[in-house]
Amino acid sequence: MGANVRKNREGSCHIFIYILQRLPLKSSNPPPLKSSSLPTFAPEMDIIFLSLHDWSLPIKNPVFLMCVLLLTVLTVPALLQRFKLPGIIGLILMGAILGPHGINLLEQGDGIKLLSKIGLLYIMFWAGLEIDMASFLKNKHKSATFGMLTFGLPMLFGVALHLFF
Repeated sequence: MGANVRKNREGSCHIFIYILQRLPLKSSNPPPLKSSSLPTFAPEMDIIFLSLHDWSLPIKNPVFLMCVLLLTVLTVPALLQRFKLPGIIGLILMGAILGPHGINLLEQGDGIKLLSKIGLLYIMFWAGLEIDMASFLKNKHKSATFGMLTFGLPMLFGVALHLFF
């Protein structure tokens, strides 16, 4: 019976098949299970479990992907707060490190793209909350000039590069 379990490496139902093979079929009331009658999971069962998952990088399994993301989101800001740094800086750095241009741990799929856009909106929202409106209104001409220059100059350089090259 154990050989059948080792041969059935396709899918995650090999343990279920093993349990079904161990159930008595003739008796309508099976005897109570003793601790010695329970199946023991040998080291080869661990190898079967590990062989069921794709451990190559980037991570493609959505469950493992969410585990890495949740672990990062929950630990990095807490670590940076101990150094009196904003947590958002750590999240940006971890995104650069874990992403496709870093160690390529996370696959850039639709879910990651969606979460990155949500993160960008979160950063912009947080920056809007940090604005001191009294100071902004006091310096409204300087602020408007700065805003126009930070938009206008890159736009002009981009158009000039497009026209000349």
